[in-house]
Amino acid sequence: LRVTAVTFEEGAVNRPHRHTTDQVLVATSGNGFVATDDEHHPLDPGDVAFVPSGTRHWHGANPDTTFTHLSILTPGHTEIDDGG
Repeated sequence: LRVTAVTFEEGAVNRPHRHTTDQVLVATSGNGFVATDDEHHPLDPGDVAFVPSGTRHWHGANPDTTFTHLSILTPGHTEIDDGG
């Protein structure tokens, strides 16, 4: 497994992307979200989100707080997908 702690500054969001494997996000501090083209899910400390492989998604911090989550992936690839 590849486990990475990722911290987003206030309001920071990563670019839309896809993984070739499932991803699990575990919120550890602050408040943030994970979103797809169709859904937006808030994440608070202790929340766990599952992102199926191949799902276009992005995540980040709410405007008024930093946000940290653990990203858990098995070996695979990440593809940036800005929709164009």
